[in-house]
Amino acid sequence: MTTMAATSVTTQVYRVYIKATPQAIWDAITKPEWTERFGYGGRGEYDLRPGGAYRGFSSEAMRAMGAPDVAVDGEIIEAVHRGSSSRPGAWPWTRR
Repeated sequence: MTTMAATSVTTQVYRVYIKATPQAIWDAITKPEWTERFGYGGRGEYDLRPGGAYRGFSSEAMRAMGAPDVAVDGEIIEAVHRGSSSRPGAWPWTRR
């Protein structure tokens, strides 16, 4: 008798809709000074294409509390611009 075990994978999907121009959103997610200023205080690096790297670096305060230098190390699954007149500048993207 053969027994098959089911396995499952959990994937978190984040969808963020921001009322701004596509260029302003692009700058906000691709320029580290923006993520440092408006994110959690650490810089972020994104390679916004499928399989690209995503890294979120710890801020100085986070490192002082024992956080590692790289707080988040992931992979971009999808980065699609879906700007339209009803949702200008919407840039859903997914990381693993």
